[in-house]
Amino acid sequence: RRDEADGDDGDGDGEERGGGGAGGPLRRASAARMSRIEKLDLALSRVMRSETPSKSKVEAAAAAAVKLSHEHAEDVVDRLVDFFAENGRGGQLSALYIVGAVLDAERKRLKTRFLADLFEGRLRLLLEKFRGGDAKEKLQVSKVLGRWAKSRTFPEDRVREWARAAGCTVGVEPPAGRRIPERRAIARR
Repeated sequence: RRDEADGDDGDGDGEERGGGGAGGPLRRASAARMSRIEKLDLALSRVMRSETPSKSKVEAAAAAAVKLSHEHAEDVVDRLVDFFAENGRGGQLSALYIVGAVLDAERKRLKTRFLADLFEGRLRLLLEKFRGGDAKEKLQVSKVLGRWAKSRTFPEDRVREWARAAGCTVGVEPPAGRRIPERRAIARR
Protein backbone atom coordinates (compact mmCIF):
# COMPACT_ATOMS: atom_id res chain seq x y z
CA ARG A 1 0.00 0.00 0.00
CA ARG A 2 1.10 3.55 -0.78
CA ASP A 3 0.60 4.94 2.75
CA GLU A 4 2.75 2.18 4.26
CA ALA A 5 5.47 2.81 1.68
CA ASP A 6 5.71 6.50 2.61
CA GLY A 7 5.81 5.79 6.36
CA ASP A 8 2.15 6.40 7.19
CA ASP A 9 0.80 3.80 9.62
CA GLY A 10 -2.49 3.61 7.66
CA ASP A 11 -4.89 4.45 10.49
CA GLY A 12 -6.05 7.70 8.88
CA ASP A 13 -4.61 10.08 11.46
CA GLY A 14 -1.65 11.16 9.30
CA GLU A 15 0.91 9.95 11.82
CA GLU A 16 3.85 7.84 10.86
CA ARG A 17 4.74 4.46 12.31
CA GLY A 18 6.74 4.51 15.49
CA GLY A 19 5.06 7.42 17.30
CA GLY A 20 5.13 10.09 14.65
CA GLY A 21 8.81 10.34 13.79
CA ALA A 22 10.89 13.49 13.92
CA GLY A 23 8.90 16.62 13.21
CA GLY A 24 5.54 14.87 12.60
CA PRO A 25 3.47 16.77 15.19
CA LEU A 26 5.30 19.99 14.37
CA ARG A 27 4.47 19.65 10.69
CA ARG A 28 0.80 19.08 11.51
CA ALA A 29 0.69 22.08 13.85
CA SER A 30 2.32 24.24 11.21
CA ALA A 31 -0.12 22.97 8.58
CA ALA A 32 -3.08 23.69 10.87
CA ARG A 33 -1.77 27.22 11.48
CA MET A 34 -1.37 27.79 7.76
CA SER A 35 -4.86 26.48 7.20
CA ARG A 36 -6.25 29.02 9.70
CA ILE A 37 -4.22 31.85 8.13
CA GLU A 38 -5.52 30.80 4.72
CA LYS A 39 -9.06 30.86 6.10
CA LEU A 40 -8.44 34.36 7.44
CA ASP A 41 -7.02 35.46 4.08
CA LEU A 42 -10.03 33.98 2.28
CA ALA A 43 -12.42 35.80 4.60
CA LEU A 44 -10.48 39.05 4.10
CA SER A 45 -10.61 38.66 0.32
CA ARG A 46 -14.39 38.11 0.49
CA VAL A 47 -14.76 41.41 2.32
CA MET A 48 -12.82 43.17 -0.44
CA ARG A 49 -14.88 41.70 -3.28
CA SER A 50 -17.81 44.00 -2.60
CA GLU A 51 -17.73 47.79 -2.78
CA THR A 52 -19.42 48.11 0.60
CA PRO A 53 -18.53 45.35 3.04
CA SER A 54 -21.49 43.48 4.48
CA LYS A 55 -21.77 42.96 8.20
CA SER A 56 -21.81 39.17 7.74
CA LYS A 57 -18.55 39.19 5.74
CA VAL A 58 -16.86 41.48 8.27
CA GLU A 59 -18.01 39.23 11.12
CA ALA A 60 -16.81 36.10 9.26
CA ALA A 61 -13.36 37.67 8.85
CA ALA A 62 -13.38 38.69 12.51
CA ALA A 63 -14.37 35.16 13.58
CA ALA A 64 -11.51 33.68 11.54
CA ALA A 65 -9.12 36.19 13.12
CA VAL A 66 -10.32 35.46 16.66
CA LYS A 67 -10.03 31.71 16.10
CA LEU A 68 -6.45 32.10 14.86
CA SER A 69 -5.61 34.52 17.69
CA HIS A 70 -6.00 31.85 20.36
CA GLU A 71 -2.53 30.57 19.54
CA HIS A 72 -1.12 33.15 17.10
CA ALA A 73 -2.26 36.59 18.27
CA GLU A 74 0.75 38.45 16.88
CA ASP A 75 0.20 36.81 13.48
CA VAL A 76 -3.40 38.04 13.47
CA VAL A 77 -2.39 41.60 14.31
CA ASP A 78 0.38 41.53 11.69
CA ARG A 79 -1.98 40.15 9.04
CA LEU A 80 -4.70 42.71 9.72
CA VAL A 81 -2.18 45.58 9.71
CA ASP A 82 -0.79 44.25 6.41
CA PHE A 83 -4.33 43.95 5.04
CA PHE A 84 -4.91 47.59 5.99
CA ALA A 85 -1.72 48.65 4.18
CA GLU A 86 -2.32 46.47 1.08
CA ASN A 87 -5.72 47.90 0.21
CA GLY A 88 -6.57 51.43 -0.86
CA ARG A 89 -8.97 53.80 0.84
CA GLY A 90 -11.97 51.47 0.71
CA GLY A 91 -9.87 48.59 1.94
CA GLN A 92 -8.57 50.62 4.84
CA LEU A 93 -12.07 51.36 6.02
CA SER A 94 -12.99 47.68 5.64
CA ALA A 95 -9.88 46.74 7.62
CA LEU A 96 -10.89 49.15 10.37
CA TYR A 97 -14.35 47.54 10.50
CA ILE A 98 -12.72 44.11 10.82
CA VAL A 99 -10.34 45.29 13.57
CA GLY A 100 -13.36 46.75 15.37
CA ALA A 101 -15.28 43.49 15.03
CA VAL A 102 -12.28 41.47 16.26
CA LEU A 103 -11.88 43.69 19.31
CA ASP A 104 -15.63 43.56 20.04
CA ALA A 105 -15.59 39.76 19.81
CA GLU A 106 -12.56 39.55 22.07
CA ARG A 107 -14.14 41.85 24.66
CA LYS A 108 -17.59 40.22 24.62
CA ARG A 109 -16.82 36.53 24.14
CA LEU A 110 -13.32 36.04 25.46
CA LYS A 111 -13.44 38.75 28.15
CA THR A 112 -9.80 39.67 27.44
CA ARG A 113 -7.83 42.66 26.16
CA PHE A 114 -4.85 40.83 24.71
CA LEU A 115 -5.52 41.72 21.07
CA ALA A 116 -6.52 45.26 22.03
CA ASP A 117 -3.15 45.65 23.75
CA LEU A 118 -1.35 44.35 20.65
CA PHE A 119 -3.28 46.68 18.32
CA GLU A 120 -3.03 49.74 20.56
CA GLY A 121 0.51 50.65 19.55
CA ARG A 122 -0.27 50.39 15.84
CA LEU A 123 -3.66 52.07 15.56
CA ARG A 124 -2.44 55.68 15.51
CA LEU A 125 -0.41 55.07 12.35
CA LEU A 126 -3.35 53.31 10.73
CA LEU A 127 -5.85 56.00 11.69
CA GLU A 128 -3.58 58.79 10.40
CA LYS A 129 -4.25 57.42 6.90
CA PHE A 130 -7.82 58.73 7.19
CA ARG A 131 -6.74 62.36 7.75
CA GLY A 132 -7.06 63.15 4.04
CA GLY A 133 -10.34 61.27 3.63
CA ASP A 134 -13.73 62.69 2.75
CA ALA A 135 -16.47 63.56 5.25
CA LYS A 136 -18.32 60.25 4.75
CA GLU A 137 -15.18 58.24 5.49
CA LYS A 138 -14.37 60.32 8.57
CA LEU A 139 -17.91 59.80 9.82
CA GLN A 140 -17.40 56.02 9.62
CA VAL A 141 -14.06 56.29 11.46
CA SER A 142 -15.78 58.43 14.10
CA LYS A 143 -18.42 55.75 14.61
CA VAL A 144 -15.78 53.05 15.15
CA LEU A 145 -13.88 55.28 17.59
CA GLY A 146 -17.14 56.07 19.36
CA ARG A 147 -17.86 52.37 19.87
CA TRP A 148 -14.36 51.87 21.27
CA ALA A 149 -14.80 54.80 23.67
CA LYS A 150 -18.28 53.70 24.77
CA SER A 151 -17.25 50.09 25.37
CA ARG A 152 -13.98 51.17 26.99
CA THR A 153 -12.02 49.00 24.57
CA PHE A 154 -9.27 51.62 24.83
CA PRO A 155 -8.73 54.51 27.28
CA GLU A 156 -10.80 57.56 26.36
CA ASP A 157 -7.79 59.87 26.08
CA ARG A 158 -6.14 57.44 23.65
CA VAL A 159 -9.29 57.30 21.49
CA ARG A 160 -9.44 61.12 21.40
CA GLU A 161 -5.77 61.20 20.39
CA TRP A 162 -6.51 58.80 17.52
CA ALA A 163 -9.50 60.92 16.47
CA ARG A 164 -7.24 63.98 16.22
CA ALA A 165 -4.74 61.94 14.19
CA ALA A 166 -7.53 60.88 11.81
CA GLY A 167 -8.97 64.40 11.63
CA CYS A 168 -12.36 63.39 12.99
CA THR A 169 -14.35 63.21 16.21
CA VAL A 170 -15.08 60.42 18.63
CA GLY A 171 -18.57 59.15 17.94
CA VAL A 172 -21.24 60.91 15.96
CA GLU A 173 -22.03 64.43 17.10
CA PRO A 174 -25.12 66.35 15.95
CA PRO A 175 -24.40 69.01 13.32
CA ALA A 176 -23.63 72.48 14.70
CA GLY A 177 -26.74 74.54 15.41
CA ARG A 178 -29.09 71.55 15.75
CA ARG A 179 -30.38 70.59 19.14
CA ILE A 180 -31.47 67.15 20.09
CA PRO A 181 -35.01 67.42 21.56
CA GLU A 182 -35.31 66.59 25.22
CA ARG A 183 -37.44 63.66 26.30
CA ARG A 184 -39.85 65.92 28.22
CA ALA A 185 -40.70 67.87 25.09
CA ILE A 186 -41.39 64.67 23.21
CA ALA A 187 -43.54 63.25 26.00
CA ARG A 188 -45.84 66.37 26.10
CA ARG A 189 -46.98 65.91 22.50
